[in-house]
Amino acid sequence: MSLCINPNCPKPDHPQNINNRYCQSCGSELLLEGRYRVTQLLSDKSGFGKIYIAEEQGNPKILKVLKEHLNNNAKAVELFQKEAKVLAQLKHPGIPQVDSYFQYQTKNGLMLHCIVMEKIEGLNLEEWLKQQGNHPISEQQAISWLKHITEILHLVHEKKYFHRDIKPANIMLKHDGQLVLIDFGTAREATYTYLAKLGAGNQITAVVSAGYTPPEQMNFQAVPQSDFFALGRTFVHLLTGQYPLKFYDAHNDVFRWRDAASISPILADFIDNLMAQKPGDRPENTQVILQRIKELTQKLGKRKSNLPVVGVAASLLLVLGVGIGFFVSKLGDNSVSPVVSSSPFISNSKSGDYPQLENFLKSENWQAADAETRNVMLKVANREKEGWLDVQSIDKFPCEELDKINQLWAKYSQRKFGFTVQESIWKSVGGSSKPTNEVYNRFGDRVGWRVNQSWLKYNDYNFTKNAPSGHLPVMFNDNKLPSNRLSVLAPKVAKCGIR
Repeated sequence: MSLCINPNCPKPDHPQNINNRYCQSCGSELLLEGRYRVTQLLSDKSGFGKIYIAEEQGNPKILKVLKEHLNNNAKAVELFQKEAKVLAQLKHPGIPQVDSYFQYQTKNGLMLHCIVMEKIEGLNLEEWLKQQGNHPISEQQAISWLKHITEILHLVHEKKYFHRDIKPANIMLKHDGQLVLIDFGTAREATYTYLAKLGAGNQITAVVSAGYTPPEQMNFQAVPQSDFFALGRTFVHLLTGQYPLKFYDAHNDVFRWRDAASISPILADFIDNLMAQKPGDRPENTQVILQRIKELTQKLGKRKSNLPVVGVAASLLLVLGVGIGFFVSKLGDNSVSPVVSSSPFISNSKSGDYPQLENFLKSENWQAADAETRNVMLKVANREKEGWLDVQSIDKFPCEELDKINQLWAKYSQRKFGFTVQESIWKSVGGSSKPTNEVYNRFGDRVGWRVNQSWLKYNDYNFTKNAPSGHLPVMFNDNKLPSNRLSVLAPKVAKCGIR
């Protein structure tokens, strides 16, 4: 297909356009700048611009076109051109690269402002979170992503710009795990002239994204530290699975979010510092944030290495689940840590057996077996560093190893536990690759993960043979929400032909 971008074209998708240089409906040029042929309209829902896919010699690109009614709006044109200018200066895999900015004239003389840039394959984090059933990310994932985004932001701020619109919808997650910060149309150059305007009390154009924008920015006083507030609110969304506005108590002017996130107090304190009401109370710059993330990682790593093997009353961080979307979760005081085996495989081969897991199962030490299952699955998938399996890891997980692990569970539980048992129950309650919350609830009720309409915490699981069928291995973390990984695991089990 070859699309005409003339907004006044009566038939922009004329079937004969594909083999022609000019639109067969309105006569406008189809090969933009002699290089780009438009193939698909991605979105025209924003009031600012239209987004297309274009190709240059078979390579897909993103084409952004300013809507024609904004051509006479000097501010809109300035913001559009600024995005091209900013992106052209920033060279980083976490920032889309601009091919060109140009003005395109239609056959009837209308001038359109255009930017062609790198096409980022993947979802933005708002879309991604919805795809995950709005299940919160883990603490470990949050720290990794915080570091990743701050490194991108560090480059932006070093170039004397600040973004002004950080939120999940403006962060893309590529298929290889790379995060990309997008939408630099609202970026502001932090020049001395600009800062002097602030000092003189002059207003600067406000950019507002409800729930993410700091108070000073809503009052036309954005500064570089405004990005840190938005970064903190972004991670509130990711760590709770809920929009930040839900946690704002307007009557008392307080923001209560911590109870909805299963994370350690030191990470929650760090995020609260990013969201301090006054810009001066937030970190001074991105370098400070990166240093604090490093210190935070060291503290959490030290705490994890000091976990007791058996019941010592303490406030602990544990990695829950069998590794199927399993996330780092916080247990409350007086928690008992599951035994996590440090025993290696017999060999480093992915086809190795799992003697430690078999020993735990044979002795009916179900909780230790649950933790060991997680360990071996992470090792097979080479995801030990991340601490959890993503959708792609589950899809690529070797069928032979999945079958071995399942057979051990099935054998020693007399087929009461295991992936195939869970898959069978999942199907019986209407489970699919795109399940509803109602399906999750039915499944949780059947396997005993949900009692009296409440999802259990890890310490409340029944690690005995008396547990309901399918109760083990554990499939979701301590955030009281089911993991959607079962919607990926069930088809995988079926595809592998595991019985």
